[in-house]
Amino acid sequence: MRRELKRKLARVKLFLCDVDGVLTDGMVLMGNGVESKRFSNSGVFAMRMLAEFGHYGRYAAGGLVAGLMLFADIRVLGAQGADGLRGPIRGGFSVAEADRETGARKYALWGESATPLTAEEWEIQSPRLELYGADETTNLVFMPSRCNYSRKTQQISSSEALRVWTGDGYLRMQGEGFALDLEARRLWVSNRVEAVINKALFQKKDGLEPVRGAGESGAILVRSDRLEYGTNRVEFLDGVRAEDADGHLECRRLVVDLVADSSDVRALGADGAVRFAAAELQVQAGKAVYEPAEGRLTLTGEPHWIFRQRPGRARVVVLERDRRAFGAEGEVRMELPAESFSVPAFSGVMTNAVRGAQGEGPVLVLADRMTAEPQPGQTNRHNVLLQGGVTIQQGEGRLRSREFLVQTEGEEHTVRRAEAMGEVTIERGLERMSCERAEYDAAGAYAEFSGGVGWQTRERSGSADRLWLDLAENHYRAEGAVRMRFEQAGGSWGGWLLPDEETGSDGTGVSKGAVAGAEPTEIECDRFAYRGGRGVGAVPSAEYEGNVIVKQGDQLHMTCNSLRAQFDAGTNQIRSVVAEERVELRAADGSGYRLARGDRAVYSAVEDEVLLTGREGVEFFVIGPSGVSRGMGRQAVYRRATDSLVLAGDPTITTPEGELKGSEVRLNRREGVLSATGPWRIRLPVGGGELPRLPGP
Repeated sequence: MRRELKRKLARVKLFLCDVDGVLTDGMVLMGNGVESKRFSNSGVFAMRMLAEFGHYGRYAAGGLVAGLMLFADIRVLGAQGADGLRGPIRGGFSVAEADRETGARKYALWGESATPLTAEEWEIQSPRLELYGADETTNLVFMPSRCNYSRKTQQISSSEALRVWTGDGYLRMQGEGFALDLEARRLWVSNRVEAVINKALFQKKDGLEPVRGAGESGAILVRSDRLEYGTNRVEFLDGVRAEDADGHLECRRLVVDLVADSSDVRALGADGAVRFAAAELQVQAGKAVYEPAEGRLTLTGEPHWIFRQRPGRARVVVLERDRRAFGAEGEVRMELPAESFSVPAFSGVMTNAVRGAQGEGPVLVLADRMTAEPQPGQTNRHNVLLQGGVTIQQGEGRLRSREFLVQTEGEEHTVRRAEAMGEVTIERGLERMSCERAEYDAAGAYAEFSGGVGWQTRERSGSADRLWLDLAENHYRAEGAVRMRFEQAGGSWGGWLLPDEETGSDGTGVSKGAVAGAEPTEIECDRFAYRGGRGVGAVPSAEYEGNVIVKQGDQLHMTCNSLRAQFDAGTNQIRSVVAEERVELRAADGSGYRLARGDRAVYSAVEDEVLLTGREGVEFFVIGPSGVSRGMGRQAVYRRATDSLVLAGDPTITTPEGELKGSEVRLNRREGVLSATGPWRIRLPVGGGELPRLPGP
């Protein structure tokens, strides 16, 4: 205010004015035989600014004179020193404070009556206090049942009940026993604090009305033992519990940070034995921060949780309430019930392709990060994503990957689908599998592995570009550069063309094999399929397609375009093998080397023989110490028990001792006998003589 104007106003001792239209806004209210007029604070504050300190006191309406307004040294609440008003004020009381520079209202205090306690302190009955912002809008309204007001210290206090609300009504509080510093704008409430915060302060949505009661879906109810309210900050202290329709939070201290010059909430922070519960989730932590703009609750300080009796812990837990998402970061560790998930493992020749570790105790889950949230557009289907150093372990079963995604369904969160990505390994005991991606469909009991797939068991191993498993039917198939290795072949593969030097067939139709301790068998092809079979009498089978190669060290080498094999369900020994298209078989043992070519080869363990046929004929070579023997015909049958070869279809057998033709020609190497049936012809070397006896093996 300018110095000259202040000098002139200082000389004013008495101010008289009319009431109607001066102190009122011109409105007259009538009802029940009573006429009332509505007064405006604007006029009162304008008069108050006439002096350096403006105070107004009791005024009586009526006539032309509104009342006597005392300025200068006189105070409404009492005079400075002995010359002032000392008695109680009846029939209405008010006092206000304005900014000396701008004249903007800072606060106004009303009451039904005021009783002086000292020259500077009054006891006010049924008071109402309003605090104003820089734009003179109402920030806070206080209504205690009774309070003490000190003009000198600018403090209001009471041991009585207090009600407080913001000007927009979105924040309401109550408690017992309080102290308010008007200058610093700080409030302390000492007992039984209860606050209702409208979520409109979080959501920033237009058109939301103030809440009508606690516990509604649009409000947060906060209770505590004590409260401190300062500029842009509210602190709830001791025994704090905040709740809404979705859940509740407990802690020792809850801090509400407000946006400057408004009641909008920027963030809520909790610390000290924080406990959060929502639906079936309970979390305990040292600290928590809620960011309304993002709808995100972050818990730190060794947080741990229980969800549907499933415990977990991490360094940080994040709840995004709008998205209903749950996340954890840093050394995430969870324990799940045995029935909630199964760690796949491989067994045997993958007859039990993926076996769950059921009954081996709870499932342990480790990761760097975890996020769980509903699937887009779904309410009962959720995605759970694990990232970074993922390990899922149950008993001896263990799965590792860089990422692991689980899709669940229903209230029980039943696993529908699982997907592991990046350096995937699955182990159980001595069994191991690796790939870049593994997918599991629980509904179809189906699994798919891709990207450098490899597997290892005690007796066999393999690799392929892709692998599919049908767990319900016990089927699996692979394709793309398929490689398989059988560490203990049991002689079944190598026994195709090698003689049984012991007893031949064991009478059960399953050959014992002649090469115990033989080298591992290796199979290569473009595509592979295995059918395990179910039920009594089911016969497991395997199919190899495209550029098939079967090797067993130097003992066996076979090539063809298609190979099918059947196995004994009990011993996994080979029952039969059918090789087709450009079939070539090579076998070697201590007695020599054998080679067979044709279009189709069939091995039967029941007959213990190999049948070789060809559209353009077959060839059979035996190379031994006595030289090379060659057989040709339309078909050839090799019997392991007798180490004999039977040729038919215009057959010819040529040995160093001569050449023999007939309807059917037989070469028994074990007995050293060469014979023929039907019209036959023999050609002997020069020097003739009887057909020599061939040397034994």
